[in-house]
Amino acid sequence: MKRFVLISFILFSIILFAACGSQDSAVDSTPPEDAAGSETSENVTETKPVSSEPGTPDGDLKVTVTAPDGWEFRETAGIPINYSKDGASFMIKEEPYSGNTLDEVVEQAKGIFEGSFDNVQYIGGVEDLTVAGMDAKKFVFTCEVFDIGMKYQNVFFFVDRDVYVITCGSTEEAYDSCAADFERLIESVRLE
Repeated sequence: MKRFVLISFILFSIILFAACGSQDSAVDSTPPEDAAGSETSENVTETKPVSSEPGTPDGDLKVTVTAPDGWEFRETAGIPINYSKDGASFMIKEEPYSGNTLDEVVEQAKGIFEGSFDNVQYIGGVEDLTVAGMDAKKFVFTCEVFDIGMKYQNVFFFVDRDVYVITCGSTEEAYDSCAADFERLIESVRLE
């Protein structure tokens, strides 16, 4: 399981670097018109399957995210929700953590990150929050990936017994300029 999480995190980092130079858009980012006919400043809301595990009510669990201007959806195998903007990335996916509580999952994740990346430094403590009406935990950390200073925010929550992770990340220097968008993205998450 540690190997799967490590591979997923490395894949995230590779995607983040690939997104830095990519200008292709996988989604029509033309703002939709609201009922009054005026344009909104947000991208089209995307609904993508997050899990197709047997026993999931009504087939696939779906997540809806409303992306702020400039965020582009990226079609990525294994990462159902993946948006990028100027090298920053926002992802949601199910992860195979074995913890039975959010505290256990957070400690497990920290152990994996500390064993996989150089110079892991946590910023502040673990915080409680709500994502789509679900209790969640988040932490922010910096680390080095291929000698590049990175900053990540990870948010963990359960849907039934499955662990879902929201990962927001960018280079350490660019993170603060993306922080407000990361919060808007997290607040926009809806589960169906």
